[in-house]
Amino acid sequence: MLHWADVAVEHERRAREGREQVLRDHAAADTPRMTAELHAAMVAVSACAHSLDALYAELAELVGPETLADWEKIRRPGRWSEVAGIIGLAFDVDVADWRPRLRSLFKLRNDAVHPKVRFESPQKHPALPVNVASEYLLFSVESATESVDLLLEILATCADAPRTELTEAWARDAVAPIKRLTDVRAAESG
Repeated sequence: MLHWADVAVEHERRAREGREQVLRDHAAADTPRMTAELHAAMVAVSACAHSLDALYAELAELVGPETLADWEKIRRPGRWSEVAGIIGLAFDVDVADWRPRLRSLFKLRNDAVHPKVRFESPQKHPALPVNVASEYLLFSVESATESVDLLLEILATCADAPRTELTEAWARDAVAPIKRLTDVRAAESG
């Protein structure tokens, strides 16, 4: 789980660097290399979802079979819902605010790894006075940051609210790496 979180934080930084390069190129009247931001944001978003998939797998091992069986009966379709459900079982947290954000994250991840051809009108880039294809809006510094924000918020909140002895052990082991990730991100954000 934490390896994917590392990848997410690193590629969020690369997306910011890509955006900065695009802005420098545009200011110098050069053709911006738009894919630097796009590719890094795609990886950051996907890595956040992969990290939460891995968290699901870790927690599935910790939640008692009867609890997991009960949860399996009432879960809603979609990986995002499974992640929210198991977090709610394993930790003393309210996942209601995370549900729409998780749904958006996993939809965006699915758009990255299972793309469908869509012909849409170009739209205004968030930082340039030009129109771009929709993927440059979907996978941008903004989406990378929103995804990493959600991931780190979930990890930190869960580490502070274990529900069982097994999730207490998970939380003890997770606190230091989560803090390291948060510190690295803060240092890289300047």
